[in-house]
Amino acid sequence: MLVANSTLNINGAIITKNKTSAQSGAWSHGAGMFVEFSTVTLNSGVISNNENIGNIVNQIGGGLQIYCSKFYMNGGKIINNKTPKGGGGIYINSENTPSIMIMTDGIISNNTVIENAHGSEGGGIVASIEFNGNSPTTVYLRGGKIENNIASFSPDMYARSGAQIIDER
Repeated sequence: MLVANSTLNINGAIITKNKTSAQSGAWSHGAGMFVEFSTVTLNSGVISNNENIGNIVNQIGGGLQIYCSKFYMNGGKIINNKTPKGGGGIYINSENTPSIMIMTDGIISNNTVIENAHGSEGGGIVASIEFNGNSPTTVYLRGGKIENNIASFSPDMYARSGAQIIDER
């Protein structure tokens, strides 16, 4: 699902069993949902069993990719999603527009980053700033659970390239 230049409130929806794949050298974004220049609020519902298939380094965000956007998680579940590179559950990044995530409740669990030649990071969440980007990416954790995610490096959460994950729970 693509959410572009929009506002979306999710109240009980089920986004499941979607697959996406990168073609040789291309990017593959958010198997369950790709959000760009938008605001998404997850109040209840499930984003599960979505997968970036293949083994290319540019496949990110098994459940969601949040790009230059705002994501508010007030409930719901992001579970059992997979990707080969980073952010089995959520990959949030910015470039020239800030990205922000605020989690007050909900569960991010049992998401997987499949090990590949480039390693794997952030089974639950990866926060990042794109190369040459100049806007912040910040994740605030104020409630909820992030647990039992799988990656070879930082299984639950990973911040890179100057991004921040601020755990206030």
